[in-house]
Amino acid sequence: MKKVVIFLLTLCVVTAGVLETSAVLFKNNSYAETKSTSEVAQDSEKGARTDVSNPDLKELTGKDLKDGTYDIEVESDSAMFKIIKAKLTVKNGKMSAVLTLSGKGYLRLFMGTGEEAVKADKSKYAEFKIVDGKYTYEVSVDKLNTPVECTSFSKRKQKWYDHQIVFLADTLPEGAVKKNHTVVIVCVAAAVVLVLGAIFAIGRARKKKSAK
Repeated sequence: MKKVVIFLLTLCVVTAGVLETSAVLFKNNSYAETKSTSEVAQDSEKGARTDVSNPDLKELTGKDLKDGTYDIEVESDSAMFKIIKAKLTVKNGKMSAVLTLSGKGYLRLFMGTGEEAVKADKSKYAEFKIVDGKYTYEVSVDKLNTPVECTSFSKRKQKWYDHQIVFLADTLPEGAVKKNHTVVIVCVAAAVVLVLGAIFAIGRARKKKSAK
């Protein structure tokens, strides 16, 4: 009987421990979800956004560009997130950019969505730096001519606001984009074939004329 009582008491203690642990985990998960939601602006809090995608533009990556630092224009889907200047740096196929915003309302940027920013390590954030009186941010760039997610943390609202931006390759200076040697070779080959065909046709015409 004594052993049974001890067993039941032990079982109760273990059960209580499991329930307490579950409650703590549930509370932490709920807090994390609440925190994530509260730190990201909802659609009703955002201003008007425009579609910045353009299917006619060919996507480029760092491998398509020559190493160097170039001025480039960046289009934003929001008037509240206006990029007035951008410097693109390319090195060994990798790209980064220093963005200058028109205002001083954002403390940091993150290349991704607000939900992703909340869960990301803070070392991934691009904190603002003041250059010539303007807020600038250094971010990584994966591709050009294709919309990418960029979220900004509002100083006043203390929330992340999602945007889509596009780095426009056709605004790069001449020579920044590598030439497509395959296209050049095909064009040259086609030109050679046309010239040889014309020479052959002229030769045959002369032979026929001589025969007459």
